[in-house]
Amino acid sequence: MRAILEVIVKESSSPEECAQIINTIITNDGYSVVEYNGIYSITGDMVNHNNDIINEAKFTKIQNDILIALSKAKISVWVAVAWISNIVIVNKLEELYHAGVDVKILLNRDYTNHKYFPETDIPVFEKRGRGGGKMHHKFCVIDNQVVLHGSYNWSTNAETKNDEGITTTHGDLQMATAFSLKFKELLNDAQPVEK
Repeated sequence: MRAILEVIVKESSSPEECAQIINTIITNDGYSVVEYNGIYSITGDMVNHNNDIINEAKFTKIQNDILIALSKAKISVWVAVAWISNIVIVNKLEELYHAGVDVKILLNRDYTNHKYFPETDIPVFEKRGRGGGKMHHKFCVIDNQVVLHGSYNWSTNAETKNDEGITTTHGDLQMATAFSLKFKELLNDAQPVEK
C-alpha cells in the first residue's frame, strides 16, 4: 500500500495537493505523506489504536523522561534541539541508531554545539534561524506518534542548573505529523555536520 500511495503522489499533477488529501485519510492510522527534497514518501509504521491524547508536563528530572520516551522508539527519532551536550541522552540516541532506528539530529549552528556536542555516528545537521538568528526549536518526534516539546535544551545545564519544562504528548497524530513535517522542512536547508 505504501508503494502505491507514493506512486500516486509522485505521478499526480500536483503532488503537494495530492499529499495533503492523502494525509487527511491516513494520518489517523499513524501514517503520513512527507516531502523531503522533492521526494514524497510515507512515514509511520506504528498504529496507535488508542484514541486518547495524553500530555505529560514535567519540570524536574527531565532527562529521565526523555530516556524513557526514547527507549520505546521502534522506527524513528527526529530531534530538533538548539543545543545538545547531555552525553547520557546522546548515548541513548546512539544506541537506537545502531539498533536500526532512523535517528536524525538538527542543532543550532553555533560555537556552543561545535565545542560541546559529543562525537557520534548519528546523522547530525545544523542550521541558523530563518532570519539569521538561532534555530531555537526544542522538540523530538518519536515514531510519528510521540512528541517531546518545551523549553528544555538537551544539555547538562538544562538538567542540573536551569528552570526548564517539557511536555510529552502521546496519541495526537495530527500534532506528531505537524512536528514531523516541520522537522523535514528544517532539514531542507540544513548542513550536515562534518565529522
